[in-house]
Amino acid sequence: MSALVLMGLLLVGAKPAKPPVSLPMPPPPAVKPKPPDPAPAPAPAPAAKPAEVEEKAPPQRALIDRIQVSAGVGPGFSLQSAAGLPSGVSGGNPIWFRGVARGTFDLLHLGPGELQALLPVAFQGAGFRITALGFVFEGSLFSVEVMPSVRYQAEVLENVFAFGELGVGFGTYQITIAQQFVGYQYGGASGAGFRLAGGIEYRLFDKLRLLIQPVELSALTLTTTVTQGGITVTQSNAVSQFSMIGGLVVPL
Repeated sequence: MSALVLMGLLLVGAKPAKPPVSLPMPPPPAVKPKPPDPAPAPAPAPAAKPAEVEEKAPPQRALIDRIQVSAGVGPGFSLQSAAGLPSGVSGGNPIWFRGVARGTFDLLHLGPGELQALLPVAFQGAGFRITALGFVFEGSLFSVEVMPSVRYQAEVLENVFAFGELGVGFGTYQITIAQQFVGYQYGGASGAGFRLAGGIEYRLFDKLRLLIQPVELSALTLTTTVTQGGITVTQSNAVSQFSMIGGLVVPL
């Protein structure tokens, strides 16, 4: 009984259930707009090709800059006896005092050095005294040689230039002889020949060089004319000579 009463009371006091309330849905979370993809970086411009360096010919030097003048002196030794002396005067092998004036012109740059044209003008003189067959001969010799040459010069060490020369040209000789009981005889000789030389130049200053030419060989074929007692005698002979020259070179 009590259980039934209790159940009735519970039913009486119970309130009808409220219908479910529809709650509004919360707004969806805000979505930030996706930033646009960055524009692709432009491809790097191709590296510019280095400008081709044009090989320019060295500027032409002024004419005066291609000229050198030089002068020197030294001894000369005849390589056979009776050099330049007329027939009948033998045993003479004079030592010459030789001087030379030179002009050099640069033609072109060739290899490590310069090809040059050279004009040497040599002057030399000697005296002699010879006794032959009981006769005494005294006299003097004088000669001039002009032998245009080709010259090659290159710097082999700092401030040291080696050179070689080869030339052809002509020479002329004059001789005066005083002979016992006869008096003076005069003779002349001239002819063509060649020269070969080598040496070094050392630069002392920008416009001054020392010339050392320890080797110079020259050979000529001479036609000799001698007048004695009103009679003129002509003959041919060869002369050769070894010379050493020292001097100075001045580039202009």
